[in-house]
Amino acid sequence: MIPYIDLHCDTLTEVSKMNREFSLEEQPTLQVDLRRLREADVMAQFFAVWMSDVELEWSDWTHIERLVSILQGSLSEDFRLALSVEEIEKHAEEGVLSAILSLEDCRVVESIDDLEKLYTMGFRSYGLIWNYANSLGFPNSRDRDVMQRGLTKLGKEAVEWLNASGALVDVSHLSDGGFWDIAQMTKKPFVATHSNARALTDHPRNLTDEMIRAIAQSGGVAGINFCPAFLSEKSERNFLEDHVAHLNHMKNVGGEDFVAIGSDFDGVSGELAIDSPLAMQKLFDALEKEGWSERQIQKLARDNVLRVLREVW
Repeated sequence: MIPYIDLHCDTLTEVSKMNREFSLEEQPTLQVDLRRLREADVMAQFFAVWMSDVELEWSDWTHIERLVSILQGSLSEDFRLALSVEEIEKHAEEGVLSAILSLEDCRVVESIDDLEKLYTMGFRSYGLIWNYANSLGFPNSRDRDVMQRGLTKLGKEAVEWLNASGALVDVSHLSDGGFWDIAQMTKKPFVATHSNARALTDHPRNLTDEMIRAIAQSGGVAGINFCPAFLSEKSERNFLEDHVAHLNHMKNVGGEDFVAIGSDFDGVSGELAIDSPLAMQKLFDALEKEGWSERQIQKLARDNVLRVLREVW
């Protein structure tokens, strides 16, 4: 097994829906749990705190605290929170799986003070938007007017603060207009944690070739998303060939330093060619058959992300 880093999963959200003990240890009905992450020799897993699209019985801040507590309650001697690249690498040397907290949808952010609070809680990656507009900007959309809208004043201030504080800015789910605002103003590499190539699958969640080049020019990466709708327009099933095609395209356009993994496990459904961390080796084997070198596969698996984190964190 090749150790890898996954930039996105929604496992915390799925665990939070269960009417029993909230634990990441073993969850056979989910795509990710700690047992499978360990068996797959995963180096680090980004755990997203997703802001639900349904009305909750509690406040958004309580929701965030609730999901963070699920992660914290699952930490152990061989599963630790990482706040730096040095910690990730030290954990790997000790056989410890690293957890990294990411926020998917910054709708709780009404001021920079809120970002400071989130950072103190341990968040090191920030997806500014999900599928709805918030105080920072606007989402991916098939509505041309929405898609062209950029960041708000607070959104631009947030990007400046995240750059200065050493946190990842994630453009997955962000409108095209917001994307280009970030591309023009960022002082650090930025990322699309779970997005594919729009040239191959014309979905607004995917990246145009111009976007791929802009992220790559900043020094950032994009993590390939395993959602069937983002890999192919044909069906709710995906195939290894779809993954390979998108990665080949992303590598050809953005370079071998651009590609990464952002599975979106526990946030995607359908018949998946790679349906859990234990199946990730299938992707690496397919890329090797496609002619990718061992070094290129290692970059995809972990080294590109580690480089970005060194530059940003």
